[in-house]
Amino acid sequence: MEKKKSFALGYSLVFHSILMYFITGAFTTSGMNVWNAAFSGAHGWDTSTLLTMCTIGGLVGVLGTIIFGNVVAKKGARPVIAICVIVCGIAVMLFGYVPNIACYAICMVIFNVTANGYCSVASNAVIGNWFPKRKGFILGITTMGLPLASCAFVPILSALLGTAGLQKSFLIIGAVVIVLGIVSWFWVRNTPQEVGLLPDNGKYPETNAMPQGQTSEWTIKKLLGHKNTWFISLAYGLLFLVTMGMVSQTVVYLVQHGFELQRSVSMLSIAAAVGIVGSFIWGVLDDKFGTKLASIVYCIWYVITFAILALAQGPVILIVGVIMLGASLGGIGNLMPSMIMTAFGVTEFAAASRVVQTIVSIVRALSFAVMALGLKLFGNYASTAWILLGLTVVALILILLIKPVKKEQ
Repeated sequence: MEKKKSFALGYSLVFHSILMYFITGAFTTSGMNVWNAAFSGAHGWDTSTLLTMCTIGGLVGVLGTIIFGNVVAKKGARPVIAICVIVCGIAVMLFGYVPNIACYAICMVIFNVTANGYCSVASNAVIGNWFPKRKGFILGITTMGLPLASCAFVPILSALLGTAGLQKSFLIIGAVVIVLGIVSWFWVRNTPQEVGLLPDNGKYPETNAMPQGQTSEWTIKKLLGHKNTWFISLAYGLLFLVTMGMVSQTVVYLVQHGFELQRSVSMLSIAAAVGIVGSFIWGVLDDKFGTKLASIVYCIWYVITFAILALAQGPVILIVGVIMLGASLGGIGNLMPSMIMTAFGVTEFAAASRVVQTIVSIVRALSFAVMALGLKLFGNYASTAWILLGLTVVALILILLIKPVKKEQ
């Protein structure tokens, strides 16, 4: 009789997913707080132009969702995670050596394409397979990697740039990422069943996992024709947009309000540290009250946050707004994949995310364009917060229209 193995591997995959979210946040959002200024200083490049290149990188990065969504559905998440992380690491190593803006844009494309592969699609699929009944709670833990990137990566990169310089800094960081990719090949397992375990550590009745290679009932045509696909995609795409837009420019926002650069970086780190706890809380709300209600509360929280950031005058209320922003960082990374699983079923996540993640990525990629437009129109990011508030209200309305189309077996 086959013995049931320890579930330690499953819990270790939670930590692995945290790392996936960490490097995603580091190279698609948080790092821009310091590296855009570094590249601008080293090469004389215009910051607004760099933000435009980041937008292009995000839009082209959508290809990662389409390509890797199909690969994960057919071959499993493990090879996608390993290969994408390694490729990302190589791009990071080369990033510090880019001679022109075109090469900068190419690196941003690679960061976004691979992140959609190793994190948005593959890592979330692994968590869905291992913890189908506790996905909200577990995703609340794994998405701590997003605020952790703002909390830890930004000061680390800032310190490295100040000591090792632009080229060596990214060379060192890229090498670490490559090692993580290699380790991931031996670490990750697609499902608990393939190592003799039950989902959720056997705490709940086993959920039927879709056999690898089986065709999903949710074809791309069927998904595109379903209203929930658009409600989910546009709502969470907008929430990602406002999150990435404000977080990527928080340091600049604080500097515009008279804070020194190093103090601004420290404040972002403190806010992000609050976000680590916030990510867990959003996961608990998801687990206890359902993804839809948790998402509604999340939107209301953001409306208040952006109102404070837009109106803030004194340093105290300003700090409150930034901390509230930080508390939201991990929430969107948790709630979006959880809603896909809620609406279409855990076993259909990889198939459904091919379309949903693609649309979300397109909307999300416009974040830097929105911030650049706001800066051009108003001359500061405080007034731009009103635009972000309006987009959050639109997201709230769309979330109210979402209804699950398939209950988990």
